[in-house]
Amino acid sequence: MAASTFVAFTAAAAPVLKPSASSTSESSESSLLGSRVEFGRSGGDFSRRRLKSLRSGTHVAQSSSSDSVRAGASSASTSRSTSTSPAAEAAEKQKEAAVMVQEFYAAINRREITSIGDLFADDCVYEDLVFPKPFVGRKAILEFFQKFMDSVGSELEFRVDDITTGDPDAAGVIWHLEWKGKPLPFSKGCSFYRCKVLNGNRQFVYGRDAVEPATKPGDFTLVALKGLAALLRTFPSLADRF
Repeated sequence: MAASTFVAFTAAAAPVLKPSASSTSESSESSLLGSRVEFGRSGGDFSRRRLKSLRSGTHVAQSSSSDSVRAGASSASTSRSTSTSPAAEAAEKQKEAAVMVQEFYAAINRREITSIGDLFADDCVYEDLVFPKPFVGRKAILEFFQKFMDSVGSELEFRVDDITTGDPDAAGVIWHLEWKGKPLPFSKGCSFYRCKVLNGNRQFVYGRDAVEPATKPGDFTLVALKGLAALLRTFPSLADRF
């Protein structure tokens, strides 16, 4: 998700994340449902009434990062094993993917790893193009985002600039990062998410992040592409090695 934007800043010292703990599951649930998703200056705003349609669950903040990841995966498994009424399942099928994406970014901004566990399918594939290989499976994805949260502290937040709406199965979003309300350089990105209804719950089955590069070669990129195209025309078999 988008988290790899902060890779360019890991050389700087960052405060160690101390996840907030909730005394009861009801207060945590109330915090999720009553919160307002923050948008970028050029974006829109979701009302509280719409956020109340988001999936509710038990969210228990853990003091240990590894415990939090396991709790997120466990919470997701418990939620999926619970029987779903026909009305609830119908509501899940009508939920827009954009609502899930907003819920996802809001949970990341609150550093609630357990809140995002149920959003990802067991076999979800998440590609962050900064990394050489995709993250496959809920456990690997949650571990990745837990490391991100631990690295950046509590001041850095995602701001959604714009998002597609009207499709229950897919959403595209453009975003940037802010540090204490100030936009960070090289922090713009765009992401794509695909969803499916699995066992009565709509979940992410695929995600991809493309992040603004810290170095911008400009016209040299076109020169490199031109040279690559000429090389492939001369030796077309090289394409099989990519």
